[in-house]
Amino acid sequence: MTDEYGPDDPRWEAVHRFLDGLSPLPERREVERWMSDDLSVQRYIKAHTKVWSMIGRRIGPNPVDPEDAWESIQDRIAEHDRRERFALPGRGIEHLRVIDGGLVENAPRRRIAWRVASVSAAVLLIGSTYVLARAVSSSSVPVSYMAMRGETPHEQRLPDGARVVLAPDSRLSFAIDRNGNHVATLVGEASFTVQHRADRVFLVRAGDIETRDLGTEFDVRAYPGSDARVAVKSGRVSVKTPYGTEVLEGGRLEQVDIAARTVHVTAVSLAYFDWTAGRLVFTDSPLREVADELGRKYNVDFDIGDADLAAVSVTVAVPDGTLEHTLGLLGQTVAGLQYKVDGHKVQLFRQ
Repeated sequence: MTDEYGPDDPRWEAVHRFLDGLSPLPERREVERWMSDDLSVQRYIKAHTKVWSMIGRRIGPNPVDPEDAWESIQDRIAEHDRRERFALPGRGIEHLRVIDGGLVENAPRRRIAWRVASVSAAVLLIGSTYVLARAVSSSSVPVSYMAMRGETPHEQRLPDGARVVLAPDSRLSFAIDRNGNHVATLVGEASFTVQHRADRVFLVRAGDIETRDLGTEFDVRAYPGSDARVAVKSGRVSVKTPYGTEVLEGGRLEQVDIAARTVHVTAVSLAYFDWTAGRLVFTDSPLREVADELGRKYNVDFDIGDADLAAVSVTVAVPDGTLEHTLGLLGQTVAGLQYKVDGHKVQLFRQ
């Protein structure tokens, strides 16, 4: 374990890409491993999260000033350190790194990313939700939310009042575009509850699909490398895909088949949405898909070397329990299935 994480650490740029939601999947998992092995990296990331979460709660006519927010969090940490007899290194604006957010030329605003230097153990008290709020000078600056692999789904409130639950290993940003549309951009899966209003349009963009709220509760799923899909719990949505536009009513699921260049619409049960409460329900799902979903839930990587086994159809309900209990359920569901757990890796095979 290192004593302090900072700019001289070779991991510095990788951690910054992680904080900005720009890491490729292998690098993201590597940063998560660093967090579990090194408290200094964990403190750094959680401090960054805490500061931006403070700013995100102050969106409106009187947004918080970045330097004031940093001073406030430093005061809180310093007070905790005095009580707990920890030492807090320097403070002030020199501990921030302001970078160009890469907006188009002549844009009227900047996106600002903070880099918090070494912080005290008090930051470990911060909750596990990773909210990176880049909303400093305008409500149209994107506000970003992140749910880590292995994190329990829980509800967030977007700045316009819409409710969202992020699935593990998912990222979402929210902004109001120049046309006044409220736009959520998603990588992963999220469940939305949106009150339809005549004075604004609420859109979710994920992969190659765009979902427009027509007054509803709905789920959007678009993990990299998999088919995107939208399921409606109640109300209606309009879904625009490369292969056409459909209006979905409650109880329907639309899945984009990339390989076949088509869209399938089927019925969906309410159990489909149980993941928001930590319970997963699979119906005639390939074992590979089941394993991917469980990997995100438990922060493990599944290895299925047998292609025939990976394609086996699985129907099972997985309660919010331990990984070992879940693997036991799979073993009861798939004939002859065996497993071997080695740290964060799980091998599935048949004898």
